[in-house]
Amino acid sequence: MRGEWRAALKRLIERELTAEIKEGEIEDIVEEVMEEKYLPLIRDSIKSSLKKAAFREGDGEEIVQEGGVSEEIDEEGKGRALYLYGIVEGEAKELKIRGIEDNELRVVHFKDLSAIVHSCSPEPYQSQDREVVRRWVERHQQVLDRAREEYPALAPVSFNTIFEEDGSAGGEEKIKGWLEDQYDSLKDQLEELRGREEYGVQIIYRPEPLTERIREESDQVRQLGEKIKGKTSGQAYMYRQKLQKIVQEEREELLQDYRRKFLEEIEGVIEKREEEEVKKIEGEEEMLVNLSCLVEEGEVEKLGDRLEEIDKKEGFRVRFTGPWAPYSFTSLGDKED
Repeated sequence: MRGEWRAALKRLIERELTAEIKEGEIEDIVEEVMEEKYLPLIRDSIKSSLKKAAFREGDGEEIVQEGGVSEEIDEEGKGRALYLYGIVEGEAKELKIRGIEDNELRVVHFKDLSAIVHSCSPEPYQSQDREVVRRWVERHQQVLDRAREEYPALAPVSFNTIFEEDGSAGGEEKIKGWLEDQYDSLKDQLEELRGREEYGVQIIYRPEPLTERIREESDQVRQLGEKIKGKTSGQAYMYRQKLQKIVQEEREELLQDYRRKFLEEIEGVIEKREEEEVKKIEGEEEMLVNLSCLVEEGEVEKLGDRLEEIDKKEGFRVRFTGPWAPYSFTSLGDKED
């Protein structure tokens, strides 16, 4: 019975393909179907295989930030290095907060610049426990948040930036030397950041409303849909694949048009922007825009108003976060090792 069923199916496919070949359209359609539907699947399969091959169970997880410190703090080595949070301008002020692992904060001066630091061992912070890592990173950010409240400008540095002593200089001397080398660059950056804060903007969309709009408004999609009605089942399948490709192409064009308009609206009320990698979202939504924006304090409300208008558009929503220390807009240069 199974052999008879396979033979009947084979005859049906041969008959449909013969009809398509006679119409002279099969080659183009098959090529479009293969390129649109199956080649991405092959590429995804290859990527998945490579990822599995690269991960070996039992290797352990590295800290999310670069570098690393063991969960057990090296008390013997403590004091041989300085952990750096950020650079501020002006007279030293008490921040009324303690650093990572309850370390006491202090400042290292050079001219009118101050580096916010705590004494530590030379090894960077790392742990297998994600909660411990989260606590460290959170306290790093809290110190910077407090500094932003007390100082007119702040240039933050990333987690796990450590200056350690060597045969020629201790950690404090190395930071002073670094501040001296980077002085002009730091002054320029602090001036650019003065009175400004970083905000995150993500614009997310649902594909289905956009697809429905294209099906209703596109002449090409409507004409091809009418053409399918007169085809046999095998022919209709090929045309539906072609229709799907056209809809996807028109949706991509529509999305790029929206993206351009959204960026134009946002750029009118921000100082600078950095485009971040678009992230994958669970469920049926997709991310269109992922920005870090440098905004003057007086312009934040205007930015919020423009984002609210985008959020009202059918099929779109906005994530607006901050203020944050302006990591995306500082480039402090490489510290001396």
